[in-house]
Amino acid sequence: MVNLKYYMRCVIIAAAPYDNIELNFIKNEINKNDFILCADGGFEKAKKIGIIPDLVIGDMDSNKKIIPLTINTIKLPIKKDDTDTMVCINKAIEFGFKNIIILGGLGGRLDHTFANISTLLYAKNKNANISIKNHNTEIKLLCNESYILTNKIGYTISIFPFACLHTRLTLDGFEYPLKNSILNADNPVGVSNVVINTNATINVHEGNILIFILKEV
Repeated sequence: MVNLKYYMRCVIIAAAPYDNIELNFIKNEINKNDFILCADGGFEKAKKIGIIPDLVIGDMDSNKKIIPLTINTIKLPIKKDDTDTMVCINKAIEFGFKNIIILGGLGGRLDHTFANISTLLYAKNKNANISIKNHNTEIKLLCNESYILTNKIGYTISIFPFACLHTRLTLDGFEYPLKNSILNADNPVGVSNVVINTNATINVHEGNILIFILKEV
């Protein structure tokens, strides 16, 4: 088992396409007390920025280089039900991590991106929290809970019901506030709100929401 007293969170590096901006973001995002888990081609990213992962998992179909024997590796069959990233998430939950972040999980094939977003609800149902981040966007999921956005004045926030017909929520500290209001899944009116207070609060009274947090540009 993993020593959770040492590791603060599990970082999964996925295999979505990348450039130097994304590589620099990943390098700066990782902390010394992170458990680094690479999903297949994510190992290439880790190698380029000089990071040695604690574990690599995948069918190795998108990994062009041979992984050194000194690195812990779990080889998966190419034909399988779960994506490499999903297997990594299950392994992180098995290790006991409650805080998981996916880097390199946005971009590339849209179906893979959507699959990664769907894992947020899967993890929530397993009593763990996942966020997906790249250099300018963070995606989180809330289920009947509150969340405070701190020091995000000027950030664009988009909110959508997810895996439900509607959600009921309150927004404080936003350009377009809401009070105990309904958002329906078939009407994306939650797009492009803006944080205007140092502490902006999202209270989800009913249902699930995806939050897209876009940095000020």
